Amino acid sequence: MTGEGLLRVEDALECIVGRRLNRFVVEVLVEGKPLKAYVNNTGRLFDLLVGGRRGFCKVKESEKTNCRLFAVEDQGAGAILDTNLQMKA
Repeated sequence: MTGEGLLRVEDALECIVGRRLNRFVVEVLVEGKPLKAYVNNTGRLFDLLVGGRRGFCKVKESEKTNCRLFAVEDQGAGAILDTNLQMKA
């Protein structure tokens, strides 16, 4: 499999998931720096948003958050959290 048909996200930053602060915000570490990441999926996601898990985000400067968490690593692949990207995939 060459991955040609897979969804690709440009300019993704690797991060480490910290803890969920509320329904829409997760604390992440990007290059060792703590940031607040927006998550548009309000589901519980207990088994995906686990502290220490590798995640992927995009820069999103706003008043409340620094980036947008769109996926986390799960079983060697990316589990898409972002509901908009889920529809594209």
